[in-house]
Amino acid sequence: MSRFTQFSLLAAATVLLVAGCTHSPRVTAESIVRDLEYRDVKTPHLLAFKAEVDDRPLYIESALLAIELTNKTWRLVHVYRHPKERVEHFHHWKVAAVTDVPYTGSQDFDQRPTKAEVEKFIRDTWWEFRASRDFRLVRGQVYSDDWKRALGYEPKYEFKKPSV
Repeated sequence: MSRFTQFSLLAAATVLLVAGCTHSPRVTAESIVRDLEYRDVKTPHLLAFKAEVDDRPLYIESALLAIELTNKTWRLVHVYRHPKERVEHFHHWKVAAVTDVPYTGSQDFDQRPTKAEVEKFIRDTWWEFRASRDFRLVRGQVYSDDWKRALGYEPKYEFKKPSV
């Protein structure tokens, strides 16, 4: 093998390795609860996902989940991460939190939450089915089949197509 071919292969492998490090792995309910280190999960359901960016650029991914726990209770949770930041710590999912005002990032229920309880949680966690203020929607998806399977009804929500 010529020196040029060896160098070309090495350069191509380096590009693939670097590209692989900055690419977000496929988002699943299972990958999110693994990051959250929940140990009592029976069945997690990914209800909605969005990715948005602003002009800094700050790139944020957020998700809504319904989780059936092993003790037959349920948890609704709003999570986020910053997978394109340089510091690896920000790549992991965290429960959304605001400390200076009333806010709900996660809520447990004795039974599968009702439609009214889900609606209240969505309001209390400040989830929006659009980009946040000063952000542009890169991707937004409601997983209607999983929503219906988890919560027993069709969601009324949808994202408009991103303009990015």
